[in-house]
Amino acid sequence: MMGGVTTAAALGALEQATGRDVLWSTTQFVSGAFPERDFDIDVDELVAGRSLTQARATLRDGDRTVISVKGALGKRPESVDHQFARMPEALSPQGCPQKQEGGEEDPEGFFAQFERRQAAEDDRVGSELLWFRHRGGAPMSAPVLAIIADHLAGGHTLTRGSTSLDNTLRIASCRSTEWVLAHTTFAVIGPAFFHGSMNLFAEDGTLLAVASQTGVLPRRPPSHP
Repeated sequence: MMGGVTTAAALGALEQATGRDVLWSTTQFVSGAFPERDFDIDVDELVAGRSLTQARATLRDGDRTVISVKGALGKRPESVDHQFARMPEALSPQGCPQKQEGGEEDPEGFFAQFERRQAAEDDRVGSELLWFRHRGGAPMSAPVLAIIADHLAGGHTLTRGSTSLDNTLRIASCRSTEWVLAHTTFAVIGPAFFHGSMNLFAEDGTLLAVASQTGVLPRRPPSHP
């Protein structure tokens, strides 16, 4: 099961338990989550103040811990005074081709729920621009942004198929928008690991979230001269 889905479930549990919106969260992926299983989510409030709660959610499959999520939750401002991150120039989603992952897409599967259109991809500089739209029109939320952010590893040819170690998310706004532009940049891709980040923008350029991941690269057969 995709790590962004389990993270989204944990963030929803944190918001429901505390009655506050996610500002920041970091997920540590401990073990795999298998489909068609029942999971338990335990929420512990670590400290609660007048405007901010810090809490932890642990998602378990029986006695096995799947993910551990720590987060800070509190009221987000309705508007941002100073936004320094700027949305890069990109073609409108209607003018971009659908992203091709290879293989046949399951019409009932997870990826069929999101339309993804590729505005740019450059492996040489480690950058990708990808539009996302939820086909069911789900309202913008921290769980939805966590799912989109978990596509970070798909932003470079070398990182596809990686195993994520974390999914860190910083929420700036949950402004309503039909399309979300994900700008992925990789800081480094080594022989075994990668570090990358992603800025998520609404169609009007509003910064929705900043995400980051470290991942373990997939094993590949050795190259021969």
